[in-house]
Amino acid sequence: MKSTQIPQFQTCVHSSRMPARQVSQFQKGIDPSTRFSGKRKVFGFSWPAAVSAVTLAAVIISLSLFPGVALGAFNYSIPKQQDQLTVNEDGSVGLIRYFEFAVSQNSSDSGTEIWIGLPTSRTTVSSVTDDEGNNVSFQTRISGGDYTLVLTGFDAIEPGTSKGFTVEAAIPEFLFPDSQNQGYATMRYIPGWWSSEVKVQDIAVILPGGVEKDE
Repeated sequence: MKSTQIPQFQTCVHSSRMPARQVSQFQKGIDPSTRFSGKRKVFGFSWPAAVSAVTLAAVIISLSLFPGVALGAFNYSIPKQQDQLTVNEDGSVGLIRYFEFAVSQNSSDSGTEIWIGLPTSRTTVSSVTDDEGNNVSFQTRISGGDYTLVLTGFDAIEPGTSKGFTVEAAIPEFLFPDSQNQGYATMRYIPGWWSSEVKVQDIAVILPGGVEKDE
């Protein structure tokens, strides 16, 4: 079997500050009621197409190759990716990521396995579902500085079709003291960028109650 090379991926960095009084001790958990419900304060914005030299997230697509078809024949795009970050008072962050994976019509290969980079080695994934509500098999792999979520078991994404996935996870102790602004805590989040076109990428940040916009 021919080995496949991992394509290069670009990343962006987002920092958010909040008063240190809102940060206490570690506690795992994610509140599913915050899933883009609009019931809490949500600060959403389109993520700019900036490029960072840091590569945190990596995605590997395991392909069903036809005999004689080269890796370059696989073409895909990400029509949409939305990340919701819920900042908890204990310093942990709940993450809900939705993304659509589309295999191009002119691709000779189908997508059967997706590898997604995780923010930290301590990130705990609670569930992965597809756009029809079916549970998707997953496992976490940690190797050196690579923290990877592997999605498997879903129906192959054939050329000309797409499939949506929702990942729910908790990131413990994700806030740290801001060295440049005394009395504040800082969060730095790097969403993964794909090697192909990402048409829409949004991030929504939900802050704890009592935190003002200027904080």
